[in-house]
Amino acid sequence: MWSRESVVRRVPAVAGSVALVVAVPGGPNGAVAIAGAPAAAPAVATIVEVRTAHHPGFDRFVLEFDTRRAPRATVALVPKLIGDFSGERVPVPGRAVIRVQVQGAQAHTGDGEPTVVLDQAFALPNVMALRGAGDFEAVVTMGIGLAKKMPFHVHRLTNPGRIAVDVSTNYPRTTRRVTFMDKDAPAGTSARVTVRRSIPDAYPATGLLDRIFAGPTLEEQGDGVRLVTSGATGFASVGVARGIARLRLTGGCAAASSSFTIADSIIPTLRRLRNVDWVKIYHPAGQTQFPTGRRDSLPACLAATSGTCLYLVSRLSGTDPTVGSFLVLNVRDGDVSGTGGAFYSEWFSVRGRITDAGAQLETQGESGAWTDLALTWIPAKGTFSGWTPVTAAQMREYSGGGVPLRGQPCG
Repeated sequence: MWSRESVVRRVPAVAGSVALVVAVPGGPNGAVAIAGAPAAAPAVATIVEVRTAHHPGFDRFVLEFDTRRAPRATVALVPKLIGDFSGERVPVPGRAVIRVQVQGAQAHTGDGEPTVVLDQAFALPNVMALRGAGDFEAVVTMGIGLAKKMPFHVHRLTNPGRIAVDVSTNYPRTTRRVTFMDKDAPAGTSARVTVRRSIPDAYPATGLLDRIFAGPTLEEQGDGVRLVTSGATGFASVGVARGIARLRLTGGCAAASSSFTIADSIIPTLRRLRNVDWVKIYHPAGQTQFPTGRRDSLPACLAATSGTCLYLVSRLSGTDPTVGSFLVLNVRDGDVSGTGGAFYSEWFSVRGRITDAGAQLETQGESGAWTDLALTWIPAKGTFSGWTPVTAAQMREYSGGGVPLRGQPCG
């Protein structure tokens, strides 16, 4: 059984959807119309609650009205959601969109105040996001973003009037962590916070990115969790090969004045996949700073403009300063990235974290494997034991102009 609540009658499915109660002829794209209340009902019903829940085998999405019966509605899978007033596409995160259009309804009070939130995320297996597309002249339109395109059923319930959409969750999936920003993080600590989301096993990288752009739930937002989009509305062309994940942002791209960008959500989230070591993010127009090589890459619009640059040297010779080792590290909210090595010998990439409790760093050489870099962090001195801080100019002089690498955050 799809529903634990009673329904009047079920009619055959149309293009992957099912209408319940009295049905009128379906429209394009498999739309299903649900008959409205009798003529004696109020002319305009108000949506007073949006709620969701997971049941065995399906997610349920419910619109509740301030009337005994639900007004007329059309529910259908659509290739994209179009704004009623603007005529422009409304971005909806996910692999499929269910369009719900309610006629003879509104989602605001007589003073114009919204009665429900039509833009929010859900931490359910399949029903992952809601986006409003219109609340105008007694017609309310919205889109439900799905983690995976699956069959759904529609119910019309009474006392109070409700429209329920049940979406199947019968597919393999795994719970993974997704990174957002913690706006209440104390100064000097990482602003990153993780939440758990269900991801389809068929496309984990895409599923994680969908969850990022769906954003935190209303409850999580109440705890200070935020999505920083940096102007992006979504992503395209995602793929993973040879340990490198590549994706192109859609919409806009601007880091503005924030030290936290959409890249701070995307990179750590994708790196939790076993087959991802590096992440290359491309501008909507297709550019990124380092399209080749085993390193992370950002478009110029997201390049790091804040954080601390550490220029460190060790085992320098008094007569020949070029004989020795170097580290050039960029530290943002405790997260470390950079390069190190001997000035005129092998070089390696560095990643990890630095906190007052110590440092946890890894290096990656030509083999591609990450190995621990054992260094003792001294917070009071802002350096590691046995390493001497120098300026960028001194580092460049010691290396003959080769270090730090130009084009990188501390270059």
